[in-house]
Amino acid sequence: MEHHMNVGETSEENALVKRIDKSVHELPRSANECFIYKVHEGLRKGKPEAYEPVLVSIGPYHSQNPRLPAAMKQHKLRYLRSLLERLQVKSVNEYISLLQKLEVRARKCYLEPIDHLNSNDDFVEMMLLDGCFIIEYFYKILLYVDEDDPILKVNGMRAQICLDLILLENQLPYFVLSQLYDIFLSQLNAMTITAENQSPHNFLPEILKVLSISDMGHMAMSVFKIVLPKPHDNFIKGVGNNDTEDTKHLLHLLHILCAPSSSESSDDNNEVIDQNPPLFHLIHIPCFPSSKERTDEVIDHNRPLLDQNRPSSKSSYDDDEIRSLSHPVDIVSGSSSEGRTDEVKDQNRPSSEKGTPKNDHQDEILLQVRSVVELQEAGVEFKKASKTDSTVSLFDIKFRNGLMEIPSFYVEDSTDTLFRNLIAYEQHSPDVEYKYFTDFTVFMDRLITSEKDVEVLRLKEIVVNLLGDDKVVSELFNRLGDGVIFSSGSNFRYFKECSKVNDHCRENWNELKARLRRDYFNNPWASVSTLAAGLLLLLTIVQTIVALITLFT
Repeated sequence: MEHHMNVGETSEENALVKRIDKSVHELPRSANECFIYKVHEGLRKGKPEAYEPVLVSIGPYHSQNPRLPAAMKQHKLRYLRSLLERLQVKSVNEYISLLQKLEVRARKCYLEPIDHLNSNDDFVEMMLLDGCFIIEYFYKILLYVDEDDPILKVNGMRAQICLDLILLENQLPYFVLSQLYDIFLSQLNAMTITAENQSPHNFLPEILKVLSISDMGHMAMSVFKIVLPKPHDNFIKGVGNNDTEDTKHLLHLLHILCAPSSSESSDDNNEVIDQNPPLFHLIHIPCFPSSKERTDEVIDHNRPLLDQNRPSSKSSYDDDEIRSLSHPVDIVSGSSSEGRTDEVKDQNRPSSEKGTPKNDHQDEILLQVRSVVELQEAGVEFKKASKTDSTVSLFDIKFRNGLMEIPSFYVEDSTDTLFRNLIAYEQHSPDVEYKYFTDFTVFMDRLITSEKDVEVLRLKEIVVNLLGDDKVVSELFNRLGDGVIFSSGSNFRYFKECSKVNDHCRENWNELKARLRRDYFNNPWASVSTLAAGLLLLLTIVQTIVALITLFT
């Protein structure tokens, strides 16, 4: 009996050893292999629904989400059938063979466990359906085919699906999409070459060439050009040749395209030196345009490579405090600011760096920035960026000689979700050096404290409020930065502008001039009345002086 128990125990121990060994060996060698995350609770609690798809799940995280439409899997199968019929291919064999080779590598891209897809076949099927759905969906949008498609018929549904495709938690690895698209193109070309008779499919490669979507990068960015309007003419140029290895997923690709392409302002004249034209002006997801609008622009991908060193961080927690933290981000948020590069924004206002070099007062720079209304009272004027829409980036905020120029941007229903996911990508990705969306949001949060601030920016045509209520816009920006870590000190993108604004507000003469303009010269009649009163006062003084002189002589 005892012998049998020992044998049983040994068998159980061996099973445990094998299970742990397997888990250890399957663990990614480097954390950098994982780049598709679930949003941590510090960000998610602000608005959980902003990080979850509404119509279509992509990838494993939301593949079994009960809140998603059950019919969407049928739509994915229909899109796969449509793709195969267009290529005149009867089997998915070539696609499956590719995905089986990529399965292990693709699994390692997801940081969170995906136990519900333990089966290799289930994971491969998920990649096939999701990847081919994206390719066929982009293809139909760009070439305006199959207008009877129930998804394409409804503008609101099309826009929502595009929004679902750029959620941080709703991603496939980009190399999966890229290699699937390569097979799609090769089969399309082979079908066209071997076709004996002319058919509607024969001209498709030429259309693809005209639209510059000969690879997945161009295909995706051509769609994002519609989703995010007002790009530069060279929108798609530069993406595609080397993007497969460097690009992580579609949200990363969008972040790259939104990054400003201009260098930092010079200290002498604060003029932006344009190395290449920026790619986006507005963050705006409307319903899609009519089929008459063209999408033959070219993507231009350039990210700034600024020569700045980031110091290492050092924890300031004691052992008891560390044990009380629930998430690694909490440790970062409380780390000592001596040599650190980031700060955490609390639930109300952003906090600033403590312990930075005293001669620069970097710990006070951001907190001292006043709201729009308060800045106006201090003599600051606001103006929509004067550059043309095609040459100004969303992030090109400049302050000079009492004038703050801010690019015009839309605020609508999708703005909150779009910004939150781009910010979440910046927060979770260790290799994102410049947090453009985070810094922009934090800076706008300082400028906007009430609907009065939004009203000023709206009247100046800086904020295009499609939500209708200025208070809603104010609350949106006040909530966007909750729980985020933003660049501190001189690494904060708007550090120079904050410093110059604060210096301007410290000059009493600027505030006095603003009061005079506001109280006595705010309209022509007030100006005339003020001048008349001043002239009357002057004449009274002169008359008094003359009377006194006459009296004493």
